[in-house]
Amino acid sequence: MTKFNYKTFQNKDRVYTEIRSLKGISKLWIWNDDVKEYQPPKKGKIYQTRKRVLKFGKTQRITKFFETLEQARQWQIEADNCSPVYEKQIIDVKFKDILANWQTRILPKLKENTQVGYQKIIIKYFVPLLNGEMKDFNSKVVDDWIDFLLESPRTHRRSTFIHELDLLSAILNFHIEYSDNFVSPIKKRHRKAIQVKDSEFRGKDLSESDFFKFRSELSKLKHGHLFSTMATVQFFQALRVSEVAAIHWEDIVLNDISPVESRIIISRSIKWIRKAGAIPRLENNFKNSKANGGLKEQPIFEETYKRLTAFSNAEEEAAELTDVMPFLLESKLVDRGAVYSKASLWQEHVVTDQRLVTGQNPASAKEVGKQIAMLVG
Repeated sequence: MTKFNYKTFQNKDRVYTEIRSLKGISKLWIWNDDVKEYQPPKKGKIYQTRKRVLKFGKTQRITKFFETLEQARQWQIEADNCSPVYEKQIIDVKFKDILANWQTRILPKLKENTQVGYQKIIIKYFVPLLNGEMKDFNSKVVDDWIDFLLESPRTHRRSTFIHELDLLSAILNFHIEYSDNFVSPIKKRHRKAIQVKDSEFRGKDLSESDFFKFRSELSKLKHGHLFSTMATVQFFQALRVSEVAAIHWEDIVLNDISPVESRIIISRSIKWIRKAGAIPRLENNFKNSKANGGLKEQPIFEETYKRLTAFSNAEEEAAELTDVMPFLLESKLVDRGAVYSKASLWQEHVVTDQRLVTGQNPASAKEVGKQIAMLVG
């Protein structure tokens, strides 16, 4: 091996050189064009460590990066001492081994309620698969398992076992990452066969009349006043029940001068753990809160956009356009229910109603632009 010369540029800015006394560990050097030489970075993971391991009868190379040489050496020692289930030959691996490894590596990373739901599915529906060997895990095994699902006790409302099939698919895909020889036995026909019955599509949206009937029945229950109040907020604000249950009084911003500008702010939610005896907890986030910047703000009252202005009848007359126009704009807007306002002839007048900005005449154009700029930020 040619000795590394840190003062000679090797046509690339980043170079790893193997530490002679430590096989499999290399050090990173970065070219410094100011001093014309390679230098190790002052911070970051500068040591690259490689290790070959046996997985399903094949050797694969694993690469890790570390900040210190001692960390790199320690990982090599631990890698030599460990013998995970995937270092067995595939003929020795059973589904319960794959499942146990998935429960150790993947399940803890999922949300708490998802973990609870998956554990229930595993306990209730995966028992027939546990002792099966992976070398024999084919489409026939999936067929038999689906028959078991369809024959198992279930509620009359259940129309599919798609969640169970999706979980099995996820576990088998996890297994595929470690095996070059295994192919998922789940086919398109399995997704059709998993249907218990054909279910008619039922829209999630309720009409107001249907909602009022539902709320009336809800109010008859114990704590009915509380539940019906929450349901009202949920229905008219299009919120999740977890968001409604977490609303504090300071989340309500009322504007008594201009009620349409009143707002409700959503920044928290209640989390119910699907486990017996678990206590609900308040969390400083809500579903998809990252996509919403951690905050959701919306009007309390319906946005009507009724407050506006436009060319006045007096201005139409002054411009001698009254007989030319098919109708007078001011009169037509008032007839249609608009809350119309105006200034004197040719004077600047701008009205902003939530996201609607209107100007009375050309003299108002500059202020209209300013108002729009303020709204779009």
